[in-house]
Amino acid sequence: MLWLRMLICVLIASVVVLTMAAVGVRWFYDRDQQEESAAEFIEQVGLTGLFDGPGGSERERDARREFVRQGPQERERPTPAVEVPEREITGFVQVEFTVFPDGRVDEVEVVGARPEGIYEEQALQQVEAADYTGQVSPAEEDGERRTEIVEFTVPASEMER
Repeated sequence: MLWLRMLICVLIASVVVLTMAAVGVRWFYDRDQQEESAAEFIEQVGLTGLFDGPGGSERERDARREFVRQGPQERERPTPAVEVPEREITGFVQVEFTVFPDGRVDEVEVVGARPEGIYEEQALQQVEAADYTGQVSPAEEDGERRTEIVEFTVPASEMER
């Protein structure tokens, strides 16, 4: 039984050692890849040959390694001012009213509005001021009930006033 325990311990230790070796190899190759990508970046940007003179290529290689070790540096960039386009406010007011044969309007009421609380009064005034003469048959003595939707569009520049 003791030999079975030792065999299991050896197997577990072997798996741990192989896993650590695989992780180390992977890290090693990733480091090389990072260094190569940094070197490509430096060449693309045109920073090669910065360290001309004796031992220049060695100093350049050291600078590349340091760049890889530190990684890209975060720095704040100024954000450009963003122009916000003017927005319009659009909506409607639904008005119900009674029109009589002589064109008179009565029992005017708002039955709906989007957005609410902005142009209901103006819509009521518009309906009351409209001329409905000749639009209702004289036989309709009690008047004709109608519904109108008054639409509106207000540019943002007028809303600021």
